[in-house]
Amino acid sequence: MDNYGVEVKDNLETLDDRINENKTELTTQLEKFESYFEDIQRRLVALEKASAEKDIAIIKNRENCHILRERLEAISNKLEKGAFASDTSVDKGKDYKEIDYFEFENQFRGSREEIKQRFQIYLPYLEGKKTALDLGCGRGEFLEVARENGILAKGVDILGDFVEYCNNCGLHVEHGDIIRFLEKAEQVDVIFAGQVIEHLEVEYILNMCKLVYERLVDGGVFILETPNPTTLAIYTNAFYIDPSHKKPVHPMFIQYCLSKIGFSKIEIRFPESTRPDCRVPLLKGDGILNLNEFNESIQVLNDLLYGSQDYIIIATKVNVS
Repeated sequence: MDNYGVEVKDNLETLDDRINENKTELTTQLEKFESYFEDIQRRLVALEKASAEKDIAIIKNRENCHILRERLEAISNKLEKGAFASDTSVDKGKDYKEIDYFEFENQFRGSREEIKQRFQIYLPYLEGKKTALDLGCGRGEFLEVARENGILAKGVDILGDFVEYCNNCGLHVEHGDIIRFLEKAEQVDVIFAGQVIEHLEVEYILNMCKLVYERLVDGGVFILETPNPTTLAIYTNAFYIDPSHKKPVHPMFIQYCLSKIGFSKIEIRFPESTRPDCRVPLLKGDGILNLNEFNESIQVLNDLLYGSQDYIIIATKVNVS
């Protein structure tokens, strides 16, 4: 091989070495660029996510501001109309300032044992239940019946004497307003309101019932007990003894309201335990014309004059979807 051929060979080998070096360097640079690209992609994704979260936060803040504005306007309207004057909040109690309501309840409500005995009618509805709330629990008879049947129950009352008495009996009772109590409560199996709605205004009753529906689990039961305005006996005895009673609430009205709220199974009962002993006797005898028609009319009259002084609503929250 002449000198020219040797020089060409050396140049080719040198060129190959440079190509290999450049190839290695280019590969390294390419890996760096790929790494940079991946990092840029991650940052872009993070920026897009942060931007989306920021947009969501802005939307939520706007919604919250809108809701807050509506609530403030509603409160302002109520204040202007004096709508809170009939609220049963803890700070009220104007109907009880001049009397010892705990003593009043003991005298006119009946003994705790007597009331607990009446509440045995609710045991079929408590079967298999685990949790319950008692709205306006008073002396805690329902709470005690629930506890005796293995149910974890909590109560609320606006009168401190009742709250202190119940807590001393080992019952879980809060001092507060029913609406506020329900707003923070968790879902339960049973909610009881005994001798409560006759103390409340219609708007409050409706708000309470809506919250009751929300706080019941599917299959949960709302038990409501109140004086029965379909019998005249309450007007001469039970109802107007208590000066804090607003007005009787008709069972058909409550049934209608509960059905509109969403309760799909509603039962009205008139317990015999609160029916007065006196009644007009039925006629007996032979050969009396229209005896059956007369006695049927007497029975209607007895229900009107001497019917059950309370009625009970049993409303079940049934998921029909």
